[in-house]
Amino acid sequence: MDAQRLTGSYSSIAGQLGLASNDCLFLASDVTRLALRAKRDGERFTVDGWIDSFLTVLHRGTLIVPAFTDDLVNGDTFDPGTSRPTTGAVSNKVMRRGDAVRTMDPLHSVFVMGARQQEIVELTDEATFGANSVFGFMHRNKAKMLIVDVDFQHSFTFIHYLEQLWGMKYRRPVHLDMMIRRETGVERRRCMYFAKKPGVSNDLHAYQRELQDRGIVRTFVLDDVPMILLDLDEVASYTRTYFDRGGRVHSFSWLVLVKTMVKRTLPFLATRFKSRADR
Repeated sequence: MDAQRLTGSYSSIAGQLGLASNDCLFLASDVTRLALRAKRDGERFTVDGWIDSFLTVLHRGTLIVPAFTDDLVNGDTFDPGTSRPTTGAVSNKVMRRGDAVRTMDPLHSVFVMGARQQEIVELTDEATFGANSVFGFMHRNKAKMLIVDVDFQHSFTFIHYLEQLWGMKYRRPVHLDMMIRRETGVERRRCMYFAKKPGVSNDLHAYQRELQDRGIVRTFVLDDVPMILLDLDEVASYTRTYFDRGGRVHSFSWLVLVKTMVKRTLPFLATRFKSRADR
């Protein structure tokens, strides 16, 4: 299906997507090329202007921006005020906004603005992709997701919620003990994420093509900047059918398995050799 061509300023994109004023929208965006385009056209690009353009359209709705911290490991401390998101420049700029509140999930926190901010901030679930996580909330409330100039393979995190929801066999639960810094002090939280088994890699390319070919998602383009708009409830329903007839969003490689095992073994060997040398 051909992409719908958009026109005008970056600040006019939100108004051309057919969003309703009360929609809940999850926005994943790399604005590098939008900023370069604006500069070429003599326009000043700001992340605040980008975010405000969506809040204007969603004046009765909710805007969610990822603030994931994929670099945290077991035992690390998550501080919603200082832990830098690993999800790009937009997330790090949104972190400075006074109207954006960050959720407390140490692995997949988000910034929330708009009508349902408090409801989302109060969500709690041990599982980062659990039913009461932000992903479960978006599924239940028929949220939409807009992906702007970011590879679908690396931005459609919602698929991992669906994998956990349906207990896909190529993933397994992994538990972490994380520390969370609040205004009242630091607390320990037990977290679970549904991790890939050794040798497994994400592979969403065929899945993405099918979603587009069947019109499950809408595609847009502004000059050379591609965008994908998804209704997450509709995508979830189709994905269930896709899995039931043998569709896959993963691949297995013995080479990946060996690399994973070596990576896990090296720190152990280094510790063993160091301890022997110290004797």
